[in-house]
Amino acid sequence: MLGANTNPIEPGLTWETLKNGSRMAVGPTDENATEAASLIRCWKTGTAFDCVAIQGGEWKDVRRTQPAALPTKIWGAPVPIGYDCSIGHRASGYQEHISGKNGQLTDHIVSSLMGPMEASWSQSFLKRYFDANSIKPETVWYDCRALAQVIQEGSNGTLGSSGVTRELLDGEIPVR
Repeated sequence: MLGANTNPIEPGLTWETLKNGSRMAVGPTDENATEAASLIRCWKTGTAFDCVAIQGGEWKDVRRTQPAALPTKIWGAPVPIGYDCSIGHRASGYQEHISGKNGQLTDHIVSSLMGPMEASWSQSFLKRYFDANSIKPETVWYDCRALAQVIQEGSNGTLGSSGVTRELLDGEIPVR
């Protein structure tokens, strides 16, 4: 892993401070696994944190939240209210989802097998959709296409690399 300062916040979840000051925790891993099953990375933003969590193997579920304190677990509810995205293994694409209190409402499936991946849903589209459907999201938008390109070049562990930044998540870095 990148960094030094390991600091246990609660049993079973150990946070590591990375070189750039962000924090990362790795979830339990099967002894036969070739990569960590789940990771979370958080950046301090004033009085809160900006966190992105990844979980899975061939298809990786990814969520972004902005909690007041470092989370005590990597993964929350099975289906969050709001936005999340699943990233496929290598060049298979990604799937964005919007969920309400009764489950998934719509999705956006993007395959990269036929050429360059199309753009993620925009932050303004999600705001309009949430407003039109009275959704109070528990998760935060991020540029899934940009994150997919970085994660698909590596593994879940790439979440802790210098390739994943808040600027990338916010869509401020041009997609290759």
